[in-house]
Amino acid sequence: MSLQDAPLDQEALDFIKELANEINSGSVQLPSYPEAAMRVQRALASEDVELETVVRAISAEPLLAVRIMQMANSARINSMGRPITDLRKAVGRLGYNMVRIAAMSFVMQQLQLTPAHAPVQQQLAQLWRLSVNVAALSRTVAVHKARINPDVAVLVGLLHAVGKLCIHVRLAVHPQLLARPEVCARILADWHSDIGAALLSDWGMADEVIDAARFHTDLDRQFTDSIDFTDVLAAAVQIEALREQLASELPTPETLLPMLENTPQLWERLQVDADGLLALLAYADEEIRELQSLLGG
Repeated sequence: MSLQDAPLDQEALDFIKELANEINSGSVQLPSYPEAAMRVQRALASEDVELETVVRAISAEPLLAVRIMQMANSARINSMGRPITDLRKAVGRLGYNMVRIAAMSFVMQQLQLTPAHAPVQQQLAQLWRLSVNVAALSRTVAVHKARINPDVAVLVGLLHAVGKLCIHVRLAVHPQLLARPEVCARILADWHSDIGAALLSDWGMADEVIDAARFHTDLDRQFTDSIDFTDVLAAAVQIEALREQLASELPTPETLLPMLENTPQLWERLQVDADGLLALLAYADEEIRELQSLLGG
């Protein structure tokens, strides 16, 4: 049975109606979203926000401040090994995009620890691993094939499934829906893009981040004149799906051709052939390990 054929009972229809109403009203909410992280996201929504404003927002949540300090002192960020003990310097070292990434990492940790989310804890953990992998792959594609800001690419990858995150958290209080995985899968497939875009808009994310979350799975979308973050994310998501499919099997040019032939315009824009895809896969493993270490993923 296809996802479209999964029957929807009244509870499922009511659940979907609530999602649609929030999208239409422009007030989509992610339940249990930590207030401190929300303040940081809202502060960073302003292009001319002052550093002290961001630091104050972070300081209101000690656990988030610790996460920022840990990232600023990591080998990836602080290659010289000079300890940073001041939060203001840590934020300056990371930059605002990395602060957004740290905030999302903190959010995922807190959501997984929330007792009310126990029924979907496994789904949240799997979603976080997927998001970290796609974020690392987005950076890989951005660096080697797109020449666009790699930190923004990481952010785009990390946030690409935020709509699924929101739906999973809401499903935690609907045990009867959770007992019907085919219905949950249909709701996720049909609604996660619009929910994610609405959330990212409410958080003040840039249009390029919102568009990537909304359109990266749209094979019929209109391509822009130059490679953008939607292209990068679309490629990263497909590469991660390929990695899952291959598992421990060593990839060969022959095993990669079906994916390249499925979305030829995307790979042509990125100038990626089978050999190029093999190279991206080789770069990806180290990139994923580094980002997992940085974010605790």
